[in-house]
Amino acid sequence: MPATAFSIRKRPRPLVDTSLLFPFLVWRFSEIEGIRLDTPLLAPITSDHLRKALLWYLDIGKPIQTSPHVIAEIHGLLKSRARWKGARLESFWEFAKGELSRLGLQEMIVTVAEMELKTLRALGPTDAAILALGKRAGTVVLAEDGPLRAECARQEISVLSCSAVFAEWQKSQI
Repeated sequence: MPATAFSIRKRPRPLVDTSLLFPFLVWRFSEIEGIRLDTPLLAPITSDHLRKALLWYLDIGKPIQTSPHVIAEIHGLLKSRARWKGARLESFWEFAKGELSRLGLQEMIVTVAEMELKTLRALGPTDAAILALGKRAGTVVLAEDGPLRAECARQEISVLSCSAVFAEWQKSQI
């Protein structure tokens, strides 16, 4: 189903990419812990309205889905971009386990053997896994990553951006 034919109101379980799950979890954790963050860590959900819209969508889209590759990538980003380690990293994962459970997270395995070689070479294992799952599950991919979004469109996998979620959230507020 092409991206243009998709409607949030049908509420499919979203398949969430690192590009939105990472800033979402970092934002939620920082809110609870009272941590002031640099805006780049929250990109692309830098405004309060975008964060509220994403929270709204993930709540109505429960259970959310992702790949273990995404979870591993989040850990790497916490260490490299946020430079979190020790107690803060431990606290984050304690929070993240609870938040992901609240969202009904379903981690779906994709082996390297199942991934398209062309996609694996061009985009890497995380995006290749998301694409394989998008095809397998027939659901919408929630991502901001430009190359992943383009490949979803090329393979006719529905893909949603933060701006589309925001537009639907605004409609729901009326």
